[in-house]
Amino acid sequence: DAIPDDPNLLRIYPERLLCADGRCLSHNQTDLYYMDDDHLSYPGATMLLEHISGEIARKWPELARPGGLAPSTASR
Repeated sequence: DAIPDDPNLLRIYPERLLCADGRCLSHNQTDLYYMDDDHLSYPGATMLLEHISGEIARKWPELARPGGLAPSTASR
């Protein structure tokens, strides 16, 4: 993409989570991932949020520890 790399940049590619072998998944055996053509359902958004949280924890482990991110910073 056009944005240059930066140590404070974390790239998230939802298609890597939701797509495999040239096909994107719309559901699993119990959950639908999309509400409509463009919007994730609650289970789909939760799955993406967990993925993003894991990526943040890997890149910045100090944020994953309790108290690692101050509430005043988190609310901005």
